[in-house]
Amino acid sequence: MKENESMLRKLIQIFTHQGNSEIADEVPSMTREKVITLIQEARKVGKVVNLEGAHLENMDLSGLDLRGACLVRADLSQAKLTDTDLAGADLRYVRAEGTAFWKNTRLTGARIYGMEID
Repeated sequence: MKENESMLRKLIQIFTHQGNSEIADEVPSMTREKVITLIQEARKVGKVVNLEGAHLENMDLSGLDLRGACLVRADLSQAKLTDTDLAGADLRYVRAEGTAFWKNTRLTGARIYGMEID
């Protein structure tokens, strides 16, 4: 249990530290549950979740509240984003090849410069 708490603390530090361009090398494999936990923990301390460089390919992110999230250079290839709130999110240089299920995805105010969509 302590090992899980330690890993969670490290994940929170990695993902809530804005502007860290080197975290892609530190990102462990992600699961939907880890993403949800990171969102909740970031919100508890008044921050938005930082998923910069995260490997989120093939993940079901449907229905998640990722408002304002930093997803710079994240890989969302084949991700499911139905009903996901990405309003104000930083999606610069995101890779979203083959991403499906954009139905009802909110992108108001999102930064999408350099986003790769195929």
